[in-house]
Amino acid sequence: GHEAVLYFRKSRLPDDILRIIWSKAAAGENGLDAARFTMALRLIAAAQQGHDVYSMDMTALDNLCLLSPTIYSHT
Repeated sequence: GHEAVLYFRKSRLPDDILRIIWSKAAAGENGLDAARFTMALRLIAAAQQGHDVYSMDMTALDNLCLLSPTIYSHT
């Protein structure tokens, strides 16, 4: 979990958006398996492209044509 949080912060999204993304991807679980990690990356990409991830459900996420998320190497 901690490594994922550090990685997600490299997206340069605000922490409140990252908390929403984590909550949606984890869906009540303690951590992220490979499928949930992938979902989180897709939500990060959506947020970076200006989509409202707070109100987005997974069907809407599936219907988006997203570019890969930008993950910066320096914080």
